[in-house]
Amino acid sequence: MNVLFTEEATRQLDTMVRQQGDPAPALRIAVTGQCHCGSIHFGMAWEQSPRPDDIVLEHGDLRVVVDPASAPHLDEATIDYRSDPMNSGFLVRAAAGGGCGCGG
Repeated sequence: MNVLFTEEATRQLDTMVRQQGDPAPALRIAVTGQCHCGSIHFGMAWEQSPRPDDIVLEHGDLRVVVDPASAPHLDEATIDYRSDPMNSGFLVRAAAGGGCGCGG
């Protein structure tokens, strides 16, 4: 399984990892739901203790954990960070494409 991080996402995550202290928790990326249009939504959260069946990835000093059900949707996904006056945050782009257009 491979998850790609843009330069800006890596920069933001490196800052966040330093703020978490030592030992830094893992970052969980997971499917959180699906829209009316069928697009998958993802969430991210810090995780102190990964579960035994989690897939653990290393990205620099960051450990990323993914549950087995979310893994197929995240394989070859790209994690980006955007910042503009109206909205800031991480964006997960699944390799299969898509993106919510229904507003749901």
